[in-house]
Amino acid sequence: MRKLGLLFVLSLMCLALTISSFAAVDSYSQNFESYEAGTEIKDDLLPDWSLIRATPTGSFIREDGGNKYFEINAYYHAEYTKTLTEPYVYEVDVYNPDAGFNISAFFVRAGRERFDVMFGKSTGYEWDGDANSGFPSVGGSGLLVLPNNGNKLSLVVKTYDESNEYKIGNVRYEATVGADFSKGFETLKFVDDGQTVKVYASDELAFIVEMSDAGTYPLGEETYYKKVVVKDKNGTELGTVNNARVAVNSALIIGCRESKFNIDNIKIYALEEPNTETSDAVMFMPVIVSAIYALVVLKRRQVA
Repeated sequence: MRKLGLLFVLSLMCLALTISSFAAVDSYSQNFESYEAGTEIKDDLLPDWSLIRATPTGSFIREDGGNKYFEINAYYHAEYTKTLTEPYVYEVDVYNPDAGFNISAFFVRAGRERFDVMFGKSTGYEWDGDANSGFPSVGGSGLLVLPNNGNKLSLVVKTYDESNEYKIGNVRYEATVGADFSKGFETLKFVDDGQTVKVYASDELAFIVEMSDAGTYPLGEETYYKKVVVKDKNGTELGTVNNARVAVNSALIIGCRESKFNIDNIKIYALEEPNTETSDAVMFMPVIVSAIYALVVLKRRQVA
């Protein structure tokens, strides 16, 4: 009887493992449809995000053609409050009609700690003091993507740079993509497996970022990947950064420094890449155990 009970328990365990191996967990989703058009998004009006704004200029829910979206105005910082420590996918639809000098910055692998800069602390909109970056660089750590120039996508690796006053540096790479963020909403997607971040523009691969050599710096307490290798969509290396400040535990930040841009359909969910061979074996395990269980029962009845 004990053997029968054990077989039954094993069958249930295998079934549970099968179900869990295929389950996809959506962590977060926001399409702004529950808001009234004209609502100003400030304070605690966007659950799961910490909001900072430096000017009285508001950021509002807008509506066009029956679709509601979030219009973010200048000097605005939105930070996802949940730190991502497991592989994940992060998607956001972006429409940036005011391209050029406008900084619409989408950070992944940012740290939680803030560093001193010229006008306060490093945020998604505050200039980091790097006079050599060639653009109004923002933030203190992480990888940030800037869809600021039509179908040109910029990837910036934040660095620890002793030569700069605030020890913050930037290394920038660019890619030309089919999506044009200045003409309408396009999807910006990050697929992060913990060692590699892939950046997509409406399902077209733009950058591959490989991270390694975790450690700390004299300034700050968090752990960062110090070595970052950036590749294009074909896997051709664009450059290597050996003083990167890319957080081991990923914080997501949306920052706006100049002008304004629009976002919609934010999604954050677990990245699941099951081993096909293992999954197939696990899938049939309950059937095998159940068959053995049935044979044992039949044999016991025959003996009786």
